[in-house]
Amino acid sequence: MALVLSVMNIKGGVGKTTTAISLGSFYSLKGNRVLMVDLDPKATLTHSLIDTSAVLFKEGIYNTLIYGQQLPVISLREKLFLSPGSMRSCVLDQYEFEKVSIGLQRLVSSVAKDYDLIILDTSSYPSVIFQAACVVSDRIICPVRADYASAMALDQTFGIIAGIRPIDVIFVQHDFREKHTAQMESRIRDDHREAVLSSVVRRNVALSECMAERKSIFEYRPDSAGAIDYSSVAAELFERISESFYR
Repeated sequence: MALVLSVMNIKGGVGKTTTAISLGSFYSLKGNRVLMVDLDPKATLTHSLIDTSAVLFKEGIYNTLIYGQQLPVISLREKLFLSPGSMRSCVLDQYEFEKVSIGLQRLVSSVAKDYDLIILDTSSYPSVIFQAACVVSDRIICPVRADYASAMALDQTFGIIAGIRPIDVIFVQHDFREKHTAQMESRIRDDHREAVLSSVVRRNVALSECMAERKSIFEYRPDSAGAIDYSSVAAELFERISESFYR
């Protein structure tokens, strides 16, 4: 049965999609069958991985959640798969939480035997599907930048999801040269302690470039600082997962 990770933060621009793609790619390259599910109406994950002008996806996961239709899945390469998103997901906020939550649980159960890892890339606001993702996840991944606005958003995110599932906080777009970065990193580590990973992802232009090329950092620049840092993050995260589930 697949392990389910949700990548969450109610602040945009903190590297949720980059983190989802990087972790999904890393674990698939290590031999795991990985499914990435785009739950964000903006569908940034989808646009970053496939040419959406050539392939039309109007519904995303909407029909799967509401009507129980088969989940649309695209094979990106060996062991790495995508369930694309679309603006249609916005309509899910018109439904009761229970209906959407049951639909997402049914979705996960229907594909869990086919994958080792399912990664849910969520919206940057506490939508109905955002909250449903909390329920079906085994762990929640929170990327964060070491700045004041991101720290405030992280506190708000914890207020929504704390106590539901284990949370792992990852510093991204990190610049050790900035005094403010060091101050905010210290504050966030003090506030959230064991939740924060030791590994950080440094600011690296290749991480932006690879999305424009519709590739993961490991395919685009495997020798880059971004690839090195996400490898460290993935290894540390795996240790946490192993301690929680495989003791």
